[in-house]
Amino acid sequence: MSIDKLLTDTSADLRNRIAKEPIPPPPRLESPPVRQTRRRPSWFVGIVSFTVILGVGVIALLLQAPNPPGPIQAPNPVPPTSASQTPDTSLEAISEPTLFDAGPLTGRDGHSVVWTGSELIVWGGVSSDATGAPVADGAAYDPSSNSWRMLAAAPIAPRQGHQAAWTGEEMLVVGGLGHHDGAAYNPASDTWRLLPSTPVPTTSPAPIVTQYTSSVWDGRELVMWNVPADVVAAYSPATDSWRPLVSTNLEADAGVLRWNGAELYAFAIEAFDPRVSHLRAARFDSEQWGRLTDLEIPSPMPMLSAWTGEEFIAWNDTGESFRYLEAEDAWVSSPAIPISGCEGVGEPLEIERGVLVFNWCGVDAILDAETGEWTTLRVPGLGRGSHAVWTGEEVLLWGDLYGNENDPSAILAWRLSP
Repeated sequence: MSIDKLLTDTSADLRNRIAKEPIPPPPRLESPPVRQTRRRPSWFVGIVSFTVILGVGVIALLLQAPNPPGPIQAPNPVPPTSASQTPDTSLEAISEPTLFDAGPLTGRDGHSVVWTGSELIVWGGVSSDATGAPVADGAAYDPSSNSWRMLAAAPIAPRQGHQAAWTGEEMLVVGGLGHHDGAAYNPASDTWRLLPSTPVPTTSPAPIVTQYTSSVWDGRELVMWNVPADVVAAYSPATDSWRPLVSTNLEADAGVLRWNGAELYAFAIEAFDPRVSHLRAARFDSEQWGRLTDLEIPSPMPMLSAWTGEEFIAWNDTGESFRYLEAEDAWVSSPAIPISGCEGVGEPLEIERGVLVFNWCGVDAILDAETGEWTTLRVPGLGRGSHAVWTGEEVLLWGDLYGNENDPSAILAWRLSP
């Protein structure tokens, strides 16, 4: 056999083996050993060996010794920080979240929270116990006195995934999974009144309805949008009635409504599919929707968008971020959010001149809209904007479940002053 033939056959064989067998990872690089300039005598080696053996024995005895009693753990402890989730210390540190009394309500999800200007109101949801039953109770927390009070009984059935908003006088509760009715709660009189049923469908392709039905308070009306059906309507407390609005024509399966203080915006995606790379957008002007330039971004999610007090920003779960220039109708790249990529992401919370971005991998971030800089922090629990409110001075969050071995249904309630 010729040398050329042998080399050809060998190369072909190698290619076949590479195609069938995974390539092992490259070997870990170790620091090169330091070359000895003089041989150590045998008695020296013996002493070193004896010392090493003695040290190992002492360590083993220490490991077998009983641990001293530790401090008593407080209820609802903050989850420990993992070394692999250390925040970026190059950014300026801010105050740590502090826990407060979670109050009289039982653990739940799918509930609503609103801020009245003096109280945090929690209502409804689905129980976190084994029954998973919807609930219809609520309570109000006064941060100035660190006290709770129960709400009067609501005149509507228990529900989850409902829309809620504060009008300046009342808390509106509308719809929910499988419900079209609603009610308004007045904290001044601790009373409820019934609302007319919404014409917006409340069904969704999944039990989690926040991506399929969205709402926003625009200062006068509660605007509600069922995304797959593309049905939009607005409720006015002044007239106690709903009026239909034109469809967005975004042809989307998931989306959210946003309000910038003057105009209504809609952000949507065609579907939750890795092949989708466009975030669709529209603005409501003079009784009609105007289509805006799409944002091209990997794995877009409508809820990963927020008004910063200056402009809209949108990002994905790896922190890739863009801001919308309204005058140019264009999206431009903005500083990346300093969070790790994560399979689960929480809804953001718009704060005064900024936004708090929750990330379920453990590292969260706050944007200072004035400087354009991000500050990393860590908050207890998963962190969701739907469970939090901005009071004008601090963030209050209620409802993240943090089970521990003593109380699996423990509720996280914390406050943060950025």
